[in-house]
Amino acid sequence: MFEFNDIHKSFGDKKVLDGISFSLTQGETLVIVGPSGTGKSVTLRHMVGLMAPDKGDITFDGKSILGLRGNELRKLRSNFGMLFQSSALLAWMTVEQNIALPLMETTKLSMKEIEAQVDRVIKLVHLEDAREKRPSEISGGMQKRAGLARAIISEPKVVLYDEPTSGLDPVMSRHIDKLILSMQKELGITSVVVTHDLHSAFSIGDRVAMLHDGKVVEIGPPKEFVKSKVAVVQEFIKAQFSAGYIEGIIL
Repeated sequence: MFEFNDIHKSFGDKKVLDGISFSLTQGETLVIVGPSGTGKSVTLRHMVGLMAPDKGDITFDGKSILGLRGNELRKLRSNFGMLFQSSALLAWMTVEQNIALPLMETTKLSMKEIEAQVDRVIKLVHLEDAREKRPSEISGGMQKRAGLARAIISEPKVVLYDEPTSGLDPVMSRHIDKLILSMQKELGITSVVVTHDLHSAFSIGDRVAMLHDGKVVEIGPPKEFVKSKVAVVQEFIKAQFSAGYIEGIIL
């Protein structure tokens, strides 16, 4: 479905991506982890054409996305939903209005059809009691769920998650993990998740990739990832929890 082939990206003298390559198959959840500043969010921006690489190629469904403009770029982006780190809800709109926004702006559906779609996704993320509230009136976890509902309402092929559990307590973080898994199971959505949260990564990822110094230093299923011989991978794992705790999560 998706393929990064030797992607390089620099900002001035700072090299952010240094020849990264990986593929993503339909229905898979790929989790990208790594220290801050290693290019995780930059990788997401390349997927939807918000950035272009200095070198290399990116393909989606077998076709290069580089150089797309206008309608072609809009068509590419229609395949994606995005859950932003901040949820990015509009403060003056209710939850249901925020969720409906993509359909209001990009489709010719009737209001009745849009309302039916909103009802469907609100039930999926369990926000029935918050639909008339504004973002300031609900918790951070509920804001994340509203952002997820907005991301999936257009039935995208791929959902990109930028730090979906950032700023949430452990209980709500695990609830978001369960929602991501249910989206994959019930809707067949392909997911790319950027996170610092290894508990989340090992819980939801079919594969986990680690970026370090602009390179993919390890990629594989959680059970293989934790056995990596790469020193920076083991340092990153041990900084979050003990080996016994890891085994309890992924076995």
